[in-house]
Amino acid sequence: MIQRIRRPACLALLVLMLAIFVLPAPQLSQAVEETRSFDKPASTYTGPATVTCFTSPDSSWAVLKDLMRSTQNEMLICVYSISNGFLINEVENALERNSSMEIKIMVSWKWASPAERTYTKGAFYNLSQHVAFENNLWLIFSEDTDLEFTHGKYMIYDREVLIVQSSNWAKSGVPPRNSTGNREWGVAIRQPDVVNYFMEVFTHDWLLPNIELYTPSSGDEYSFSNYQPGGSYSAPHQTQTYTDTMSIQCVISPDNSVDTILALIRSATNKLDVQQMYIRRTWGPSYPNQFLEEIKAARRRGVLCRVIMDEKDEDNHDVADILVDAGVGVVWQGEHWGSGGYWMHNKGIIVDDEKVLISSINWSNYSVSQNREAGVLITHTGVTGFFAEVFEWDWEHGVYLGGLGLVPPTTPILDEVREPDINGQVELSWSECTDHDGVVDYYQVQMSSRESFSAILGEWEIDGLNHDITGLSAGTFFFRVRAVDNNGLYGRWSNIDGTTVVPGNEFPFLIPGFPWEAILLSLVLALIPTLIIRRRRRQHC
Repeated sequence: MIQRIRRPACLALLVLMLAIFVLPAPQLSQAVEETRSFDKPASTYTGPATVTCFTSPDSSWAVLKDLMRSTQNEMLICVYSISNGFLINEVENALERNSSMEIKIMVSWKWASPAERTYTKGAFYNLSQHVAFENNLWLIFSEDTDLEFTHGKYMIYDREVLIVQSSNWAKSGVPPRNSTGNREWGVAIRQPDVVNYFMEVFTHDWLLPNIELYTPSSGDEYSFSNYQPGGSYSAPHQTQTYTDTMSIQCVISPDNSVDTILALIRSATNKLDVQQMYIRRTWGPSYPNQFLEEIKAARRRGVLCRVIMDEKDEDNHDVADILVDAGVGVVWQGEHWGSGGYWMHNKGIIVDDEKVLISSINWSNYSVSQNREAGVLITHTGVTGFFAEVFEWDWEHGVYLGGLGLVPPTTPILDEVREPDINGQVELSWSECTDHDGVVDYYQVQMSSRESFSAILGEWEIDGLNHDITGLSAGTFFFRVRAVDNNGLYGRWSNIDGTTVVPGNEFPFLIPGFPWEAILLSLVLALIPTLIIRRRRRQHC
């Protein structure tokens, strides 16, 4: 049995003295009170991947339930806390379905509230009564010295599918009825390199010296209710799956989240959308919240910045005033959107409608420098577009506090792309856009060989509402358009439409617009009598 290893108090005092007199003071580019030595890089993997996007309350329960019921051999589960009896039942059902199923569950050794401690220990006690406990069911409290909280929420099923989400295993985070619950984001990723990265993280944390195997105690027993709360939320967001070439960067705290998120915010050129349960004003007495400072810097350089926070967190009120004063749009999202008064618990970032961060990372010093946190930064227009639509819905249904300066233009509608003519020419047209605080300067048109637009073949700046593209060779082409206003802000991309140029129908040497079809038909008709006469003469010879 794994036992907790306690370090002598004198050793801790010696380490503290060395830290005070020997170690240099942390700089502003570092997180305050950084006490760990983990240094796993934020590796990026680019290539084919399949990503299923989901949200709470809309669809998280269905996604997790289906994955757990289809798992055959192994589940690795890292969560902060467990209080959802329905998910506990799915673990037990998996063991009943396959007695050799290997299941490892690692939870935080420390919780923010006594209720979380009661629920999590109750879940562990109930699971420990299964005959698989200590044989192929392992229940672990995480390391308690370097990692303050194990706050990440990720799961690996059969070493093939990785779940990364913002929600705990609670009925509010993964609601069995999708008419009420927290706002959460999540993704199920099928990409071997990304799965292996998080398997390495899980194994690393599992082997840290101060982990502790759960020892059953009858005082921990807890009876979880089968009650399924309901509300008035309409659950408008259905899961979407994208299989394509995409870029996925693995982000974890305390190793690499600060630098990765700072770089993400700094990369914003047009729009920055942030949805955070809470944002702390500082990371210590003399250390500003670097993410907060970077949002203000992005706004100063002309980026449209919007932030959604939960009103129920009191610290958010001071931060909201700071953001509004800096010209950043702020919306409260809590009990205002029909979820029955639950939390806006998400921790997500969208940059330029191209990159999206799905994570467990709060904007506090604990979260970036002392906790185990998990996230993925995905660059793909489909995946990002899914969460951008959810953000827009939440923005429109929240309580606007002000601060929104410049507004981007509206989104055009691309007309159906007709088949190309004989010269490989495609005619594009789209609806006119408007701009709330200015005028539309031009329209940006893009062409790609992929519907995901991961590879751009052409890009044009057009003053009007149509554009002709000529000389296309054989192949399939996709098109989209967006408006750009006189302030340099980009609107959202239009719908995507495409067409195919058939081999043999492209003649770039021909004059576009000339009636070649009629000429060729006339020549054929003119030659037919001549050919008939010649044939008759040969027959008479």
